Amino acid sequence: MAKKRARIAKPAPVPRREAILQAAKDVFSEQGYELATMDDIAERARTTKRTVYAHFENKETLFAAMVEHSAGVFMQYLGEFDRSASNYQAELERFANRFCELSTFRHAVQFQRVIIAESKRFPKLSRSVSTSIEGKASAMLARYLHELDRRGKLKVADPKIAAEQFLSITTGSIRLATLFGLIPPVADPNRSEPNRTHAKEIRRAVEVFLRGIRAK
Repeated sequence: MAKKRARIAKPAPVPRREAILQAAKDVFSEQGYELATMDDIAERARTTKRTVYAHFENKETLFAAMVEHSAGVFMQYLGEFDRSASNYQAELERFANRFCELSTFRHAVQFQRVIIAESKRFPKLSRSVSTSIEGKASAMLARYLHELDRRGKLKVADPKIAAEQFLSITTGSIRLATLFGLIPPVADPNRSEPNRTHAKEIRRAVEVFLRGIRAK
């Protein structure tokens, strides 16, 4: 009697809207807003222009949706703090390394350059990127710093300001240098562990930050 062959499960197809958004991000990053076309995006997404227009009214609408989608992916990769961890310095270093990585890998740098180039055309979109990405990351950090203050680990008078200062001190110069092409982008991120290319600089910056707010 012939044995039945086990069926090999096919990978689940990427939802059409998500595929279009990912294709849009790639095309906008490579060509800029002005030169990118809906035809290019449809081809990259392996679909038709008609399908793209069925999901998005025009290029401006697609660009705005792509920005919002990218912010969501950023926050998924950034991840939450482990509030059960006893070593809060290690948690802060992990967060800073991950935030730095997600801001300085090749596609992220290209994306930021496109946003800067289109800031006059889409001033609301530029503010939206800042709010959706750095704003949400800063708010997440502020909540963690507030909790450490509540537990008596740190003395944080204003968690919101402290979070903004933390991101600037630990990653600001690295992000700016990468954006200007003074240092190369880091490798593409993976979900399991943050890239630690700049770990030494970030560790020193975290130590400086903590000296100012550590509970006595």
